[in-house]
Amino acid sequence: MPVYWVEVWEEARQEWVSVDPLVTGEVGHPLKLEPAIADAMENEMAYVVAFEAEGQAKDVTRRYVKSYNGRTRTLRVEAVPDGDKWWRKALRRFRRGYPLVSLLSG
Repeated sequence: MPVYWVEVWEEARQEWVSVDPLVTGEVGHPLKLEPAIADAMENEMAYVVAFEAEGQAKDVTRRYVKSYNGRTRTLRVEAVPDGDKWWRKALRRFRRGYPLVSLLSG
């Protein structure tokens, strides 16, 4: 399964579209990027982080996994005490310094 793919903003539909031209050839099928259950010993999808050109990052794992609250959540650092605080702190460095909505509406 792919380790890297891109998301492209589709203006007409106003949504992010996943594109993996190298491994699966899939366009617009984000759940097909998740490794099969049989691959669990070697390849599990616990985190999917999207990076923008300016360096901001966002956790978009829920877009790409079929069972976030079932299996995936138990693989993440949030499953341990105070893990959610640690994860938010780790991503803080990549947070946008201003709200994007205000730029679009003004």
